[in-house]
Amino acid sequence: MALWTDGNVFVVATGWGVARCIDGEASVYRFSLSGLRRDQDPPFLSSFVMLDAQGQRALLRRNRDTPLIWTDGEGGGAVAPCEAKGVVDFAAAPGGPLVALTAEEAPGKRSRMLLRAAQLEGDRLVLGEEVRITEAPRLEWTSAAPRQGGGWPEDWSEDEQETDMPPFDPLALNAQSIGEWGPWWRGGVRLSANRFGIGVSTTYSGIVAVLDPKTLQPRLTARVPIDREHLEVFVLPVPSGALITLVANLRHTEFIFVDEAGTVRAIRHQFGEELAWGSESPGFAWDEETALVSQTHSDDHIQALTLPALSARRFSREPGFLIDGGSTPDGSVHLLARTDRHYRRPHNWRLERWERKDGRFVASEVEMPDFRRSSAPPTPPALPRVDGTPAIGVAGDHSTRWCARIGATTTLRLQVNNHGGVANGLWVELGGAAIVERYVTVEAVALEDGTTSTPCVLRGSVARAELPEVTLEAGFAVPARAPYGEPMPLQPSLTLLLRVRAERLGQALMTVRIGPRGGVSTTGSGMVGRSFMIVEQEDE
Repeated sequence: MALWTDGNVFVVATGWGVARCIDGEASVYRFSLSGLRRDQDPPFLSSFVMLDAQGQRALLRRNRDTPLIWTDGEGGGAVAPCEAKGVVDFAAAPGGPLVALTAEEAPGKRSRMLLRAAQLEGDRLVLGEEVRITEAPRLEWTSAAPRQGGGWPEDWSEDEQETDMPPFDPLALNAQSIGEWGPWWRGGVRLSANRFGIGVSTTYSGIVAVLDPKTLQPRLTARVPIDREHLEVFVLPVPSGALITLVANLRHTEFIFVDEAGTVRAIRHQFGEELAWGSESPGFAWDEETALVSQTHSDDHIQALTLPALSARRFSREPGFLIDGGSTPDGSVHLLARTDRHYRRPHNWRLERWERKDGRFVASEVEMPDFRRSSAPPTPPALPRVDGTPAIGVAGDHSTRWCARIGATTTLRLQVNNHGGVANGLWVELGGAAIVERYVTVEAVALEDGTTSTPCVLRGSVARAELPEVTLEAGFAVPARAPYGEPMPLQPSLTLLLRVRAERLGQALMTVRIGPRGGVSTTGSGMVGRSFMIVEQEDE
């Protein structure tokens, strides 16, 4: 995905669509899902460059698709194809010139990938001069990450060399080989950009580079060791050099800070007693001296690294790893997107706007645009309803944070569905240490549509509310083997709102059980439980 903001307007671009948001209103363009299965995700967004200062026109590309020019307008705007022959990727710093990654075939040689200056003329991406990397010295440091092989392909023995490869060039970004199934690229090249420059990395030769955001001339070039295993290399441009992230097998992660002279100034492979794990992105340049990176070892969260020392602290108490970020040119406003690693579709992302006020950053949540298909789904097949005892299911809404400042009231959203017989009335019980030890008090339970609201009464170790007027229809009797390709009807459901007040600092388990009235004990009920956190103040 990609995020862009000028402080008031922000643009969110994903493989699902592009949205421009201002004053709480979103203009959303959704890509066609024609030809995709209902459970199939569209191609991911691989390239994005904003073309104007108002956030109304952008050049983008989804994985392996034709580049497109998006223009905002009525009904979400429109996209038009962009002619870009031979262009594999492109990037630009905000307001800066474009650089394109191209696949070109030299006379008598196999295809290679090159960097070229580029310019959009009408609906064509016109290529200019090559951006040459003329030197790239090896970076040497003592690595704690697991490695396989020597790391420098030019030093490999004849037995280690791949026979179908052209002669290795340590200054090449990528080279094509001819295998049994046809031509293929030996490595992968990544471009990333922010207000400090354009980052370039490749797993073919290990080149890492930072291009000047205005001239596209290399400001830093070096090489990192490339091992013969699944390795990802990311470059985050910063004013004093680059933060390089190496991720082996999507897990073991190592951060290296390199200054503009090509000197390794610091490395980090742990956060406390945990290994650095699964970073999966270049990170985000918060300011000239701070970078944000993801950590996913025991939980998903963001770490803040100081530059150049790479000392680390947890960025905030909020869970979720970093999807992407965008900043104003002066860095006074940031827009961050984060989510849990098991909830990667855009409607699960949380957007945070951070604005500098009186010398500190203050965070506020902004609504994430909804890119899900707006057309009505196919009519599901008619299925019989279930007879007998209700079977209530409860799940916490992923957008709800079970966290509040002390003394504040927050609202939790719960999704309630019924897989059994009709439920005439519901009861709600909240328990756990959070209730027993008075970390929170429950003020009311209500339906999201506002038609029903009732207070909670504390009875021993639980807070209970009765909702006699709420009805959940009987669930559908879904067959054990549903016909392939036929959508099943959604079970009857509703959304409950719980208003709770934070009373004590700390963290404790809170459970919510919801069941049908008239049943025996907890028969037919469902429960969800999470740790509820009460903090003293908002995170900076």
